[in-house]
Amino acid sequence: MVNEKNFNTGEVTLNYAEGDATGFPLVLIHGFSDKWQTYQPIITPLAQSWHIYALDLRGHGKSEKKPGAYRYRDYFHDLERFMDDVVAEPAVLFGHSMGGVISIMYAAAHSDKTRALIIGDSPMNFKDSQFQKQISYHYLRAIYEDLSKGYETEGLLPKIKCPVLLLRASPKKDGHIPDADLIKAKTLIKQLHTVQYEDIGHDLHKVKPSRILDDVARFLESVK
Repeated sequence: MVNEKNFNTGEVTLNYAEGDATGFPLVLIHGFSDKWQTYQPIITPLAQSWHIYALDLRGHGKSEKKPGAYRYRDYFHDLERFMDDVVAEPAVLFGHSMGGVISIMYAAAHSDKTRALIIGDSPMNFKDSQFQKQISYHYLRAIYEDLSKGYETEGLLPKIKCPVLLLRASPKKDGHIPDADLIKAKTLIKQLHTVQYEDIGHDLHKVKPSRILDDVARFLESVK
């Protein structure tokens, strides 16, 4: 069972769910336009062995809205404060999509506070990505480039020192990691474990929770 709580970073009040302290901390970070409940299908079994924290990012779920302050670096600073003041010990981070982006930024900056990292089909960069190519208006590109500033994976990925599990959805089913980004990850992340799904799209644990849970639990057992 998890209980919802609030935490004020000094700038914004975040809603989060916390489970019993049954093991090391496992912090779950959802993607864009989601909320912590997207992890609900896998929280119950994971909570038997891990101390679960599941965040609502600012502007999502029950967390406070901050118009004009939804850049990757804003989410990153929220996570820094949450990790320092609430979790308060090294943790495993599991971020899906944009949540994985924020987790990568955190793990690169705080290797001493990151026990392990699970990346759920997060794009390895914005520049030259499929998403960027779909943005036809230059001013929209400029806006998004500002939102994503600080997420330059060529510099971030080599700084990640912990074990990493990369869950790659099928690019044929709206997966966000093209072959070039997979090669980049394998080249730049030292302790990388990769699971590739040919029949699962970007939503991963929301559509195939049992499959994702099996792979995540196996990895978590190896980093206890």
